Amino acid sequence: MVEEEAPVEGAAGGRDAMATTREAAVEAAHRAYYAAWEAGDGNAIMAAWADDDRICCVLPGNPPHHGRVEVWDRILEGLDLTPGLQFVFSDVVVTVRDDLARLTCVETVITPETFDQGPEMEAALAKLAVTSLFVHTDHGWKLWHHQAGPMLTHLRLERE
Repeated sequence: MVEEEAPVEGAAGGRDAMATTREAAVEAAHRAYYAAWEAGDGNAIMAAWADDDRICCVLPGNPPHHGRVEVWDRILEGLDLTPGLQFVFSDVVVTVRDDLARLTCVETVITPETFDQGPEMEAALAKLAVTSLFVHTDHGWKLWHHQAGPMLTHLRLERE
């Protein structure tokens, strides 16, 4: 099967490269998942997940949650605890192999408290390293595993 290629801004780690239609679709599924978080729409968030009880989600500060029921419970809890979040992504890299895809990126979380605070709030913004695995289903690309964890951006290694 020959895949059509289409330019996707930000694909392949921000390089000016052509990304396959499948890579673009994975990135679109990723962005739809986060748009649902921003909208506070739990049903749309769960619609982004594979209909598979083997799914796994690791939200920042939490242990892994397995299965649709447990993931659903944590997502509802997350929506209640963190209303009004916005997300900005950088360093997005998508890799597709057959019906499995991996998306990695840096996610900057903007809380309502940091809106309109200016550049001095930049250090307070949470930066998370994200890895998501997607499976291709009859309904498109769906999340199968998602993990977001804090980056220690304030630490600098001293080299000799």
